[in-house]
Amino acid sequence: MALANILWSISFQNRYRNELIKNIELIKRLEKFHATGLPGKVLANSYIPHRMSSLTKVIHGIWENLSPSVKRVIKSSTSSSSNRSVQSLMISYSHANIRFCRQLYDMLIKDPTLSVWIDFNNCKSRDIWEEIAHAIEQSDCILFLMSKEYFNSKSCRQEVAYVTDTLKKNFIPIYIDADYKATGWLGIRIAGSKYIRFGKNDFMNTCKDLLSIINKHRSTTIPTHHDITQDGNN
Repeated sequence: MALANILWSISFQNRYRNELIKNIELIKRLEKFHATGLPGKVLANSYIPHRMSSLTKVIHGIWENLSPSVKRVIKSSTSSSSNRSVQSLMISYSHANIRFCRQLYDMLIKDPTLSVWIDFNNCKSRDIWEEIAHAIEQSDCILFLMSKEYFNSKSCRQEVAYVTDTLKKNFIPIYIDADYKATGWLGIRIAGSKYIRFGKNDFMNTCKDLLSIINKHRSTTIPTHHDITQDGNN
């Protein structure tokens, strides 16, 4: 009860609201409770301390503060593409960065114009490489979640080579932190491509920039030598 009231209090402030939005599990639970309400047993047994609000009121309050930011990102990506067909994406990432990958995946799948393939949800057989290869071949665009771990991964290197060297498919390089810069085998393969960098400003603005580039991939190739950061500045 106390924690919920604290979260409601800080959700009114921009810097804390941006941090709370990054917690995909929190957003999922808030969506569920906002839509269906709390279990009756929880409400029946809840004691409300003096100067605190009820769980129902608090949850609705937190959701009202956070949901506009979540909806704004999705609305901006779908309003200009409501008449377009679904675009298929495949996410290539290092398992060392799975936390960020899940966070980005959970945001992307909220867009009804996107179909996103990721190994932890889509690999059903024992031959994971066969499934990864098929996903790359069938996808319209591949997202490279780049980091030091990604660069050092032999598996990620094979995926990048298959996308860029063999199939020559559309891809979007995505730096998942503010400091890393691709060099060597990775740097030469993404040279000249427009890329996205997370970690400089808030997560939601960067997702908005990413969705904008993804939409451009529907009908055109990506321009070269252009960096988009989280504040939207070129």
